[in-house]
Amino acid sequence: MKSFKAENVHQELQGAGQAPRDHDERGVMPAFSNLKTGTKITATFLVVAVLLIAVAAVGYVSLKSVNAGMTTLYEDRLLPTQQLGRVNDAQLKIKRDLYQYILVSEDRNNLERDIADNIQSADKSIKQYEATYLVPDEERGLAEFRPAWAAYLRAVEDFLRQAKAGNTQAALQSVSKGGAVFASRQVVDQILAQLIEVQARVGISLKQAGDRT
Repeated sequence: MKSFKAENVHQELQGAGQAPRDHDERGVMPAFSNLKTGTKITATFLVVAVLLIAVAAVGYVSLKSVNAGMTTLYEDRLLPTQQLGRVNDAQLKIKRDLYQYILVSEDRNNLERDIADNIQSADKSIKQYEATYLVPDEERGLAEFRPAWAAYLRAVEDFLRQAKAGNTQAALQSVSKGGAVFASRQVVDQILAQLIEVQARVGISLKQAGDRT
């Protein structure tokens, strides 16, 4: 009966022209095969643990990237949209007050305060918007907005002056098509619409970048 010692098996395999199954091509016993079962389990556990740590690290980095994307979406896109929306709302309220200023002369003091409050609200919102992260299109838009807004406010002041002086026709002409208030308001409206469009465009780009991570 043949002995099943390792050296005998090795000799028989060599005689048959085969390499031992637990040897590599160079005839070197793989280190892992020589380990005890307990050691193999421990080594395997350590390898899996390292892999889990690596996966967790990648996940953490991905989460940080997602969180950064969500933060910039909120702080630099959602809030600016709200701020620009408040400017637009203030301008619409001023438009309403200017018509009422002519129609309801006895309420002019309250209307003037309301107009002043809306101008202050719009100015505050624009300052908040300027403090956010601005892409080049926004910087260009703001550079156009400032003089346009100043021209609009001058037209509003002139309207009030004309109305107070009793020049109702001149005041009405100012808020009518082709008038100073009407024309300057249109310019401001167009710039605000472009700035809000930038928020949507950049927001979509950020989302697409997040989808790729």
